[in-house]
Amino acid sequence: MSWFISDSNLARMGVPYFRILNFSLPVIGAIPTTMLFFIAIERPKPAGKLAIVRQVILFVPLTMLFYYLMHVRGIWLSMPVTDFLAALMGLLMILRQFVELSKAELPAGFEDTPCIQK
Repeated sequence: MSWFISDSNLARMGVPYFRILNFSLPVIGAIPTTMLFFIAIERPKPAGKLAIVRQVILFVPLTMLFYYLMHVRGIWLSMPVTDFLAALMGLLMILRQFVELSKAELPAGFEDTPCIQK
C-alpha cells in the first residue's frame, strides 16, 4: 500500500481492505471468461444475464446488507462475496451449456470429421 500512498497511517489502515479485495483474485477471471464463452458460441443473452446479476442483483443488495451488518468492512467484503457467487453461477451456466451441447445433433457433413467424436 505504501507504494501508492505516502501517508503511512492511511496505508496501514488500507492493508486489511486490500487483503479482503485480493481474496477473490483466484476466481475473478472466471466471470469474464464465462461471458466470453457464451459470446463465442453465439449466445450473448446468458453473458448479459451474468453481467447484470453480478453488478445489479448481487452487488448492490449485498453491499447494502453487509454495510448494515458490518459497516465499512461490509462494503469491502461485499465485493469478493459477489465475485465468488457470480463465478459459481457462471460455472453452473457453463456446465448446463456443456450438457446441452453434448446432446445436440451434429450438422450435416460433420459426421465424417475425424476430430469430432460422438
